[in-house]
Amino acid sequence: MKLKKLLTLFLLIFAISWSVLGQSFSSAVEIVTVFSQNEKYYLKSIPYDNESPSLRGKTSVYQVGNEKPLYEFERGFDSIYKDSNNLILSNNGEVIFYIIRFGANEDKEGLKSITIYKNGKIIKSFTETEITGCDYKSERC
Repeated sequence: MKLKKLLTLFLLIFAISWSVLGQSFSSAVEIVTVFSQNEKYYLKSIPYDNESPSLRGKTSVYQVGNEKPLYEFERGFDSIYKDSNNLILSNNGEVIFYIIRFGANEDKEGLKSITIYKNGKIIKSFTETEITGCDYKSERC
């Protein structure tokens, strides 16, 4: 009988500790909202994970006062810093300029240091080497 109580107590402690561990990690992501400089357009971006940078997510561009998006595309913008300017929406809502300051993947389209979108499609992207002329793989800059 004593062994049964001890085993029950052990299982209870194990179950409680497992549920506490299960709750200690969060997959919460922040919805990013950025307005154009003239404040006539804005974008809402919902990343699907909390990895940064990541392509996973959905972005919608709206005209202020209109609940229906002008366009949407599969791309989450997630490495946005408070009061930063690494995600910019043009004054006509068509062009999005995005800079990845840290952790860019220069070999993968959409994750390079600078990417420019027009109506949700990549029109041009640049690696840090293309912008600065410095190749960190072969020289120290």
